[in-house]
Amino acid sequence: MDNDVGVVFSVNSETSRWAGGRAFVPGQGQDGQKREPPFCHFCSCARVVSGGSSSSDVWETGLARDPNIIPSPFLGLALFSLANIGVTIFVQTSKKLMSERARHDPIGRTFTIVSTGAVLSEAHAIYGMVLTLLSGSILYGIGFTIVAWASLWWVWKRFKQNLPKLPNA
Repeated sequence: MDNDVGVVFSVNSETSRWAGGRAFVPGQGQDGQKREPPFCHFCSCARVVSGGSSSSDVWETGLARDPNIIPSPFLGLALFSLANIGVTIFVQTSKKLMSERARHDPIGRTFTIVSTGAVLSEAHAIYGMVLTLLSGSILYGIGFTIVAWASLWWVWKRFKQNLPKLPNA
């Protein structure tokens, strides 16, 4: 069987791949039904995501059936993003926000303010991802991610600015 590379049918009984009188057919089970390897479904998903030549046109138009609806979600998410920026600025700069807690637990207050700012900042990237999936254009994701990184940088800068004011724990 050293020279039996890829031989499916053979007259010689020693080199043939007969199983109980039936011919061996790749991709076919014992009952004669067509079988696919379990990874075939993952491969077809990868072709869709990668945009291969045999993939569907999902990424040409995005998940939205009508590309003309994209400006409406963009405007809505851009306004919501601006509202997030406003809330982030308010939370980071407000002296009255949790002022009572600052006397009793200044480290916990600082953690709450920083983590709230970080979560609000990361929301921008999610908005960009939603628009990217709907439209099929990566530019929305890139733009909103830049806003998210800028917002995170600002929250970090405010934290570093207020760090010396915290008591040593």
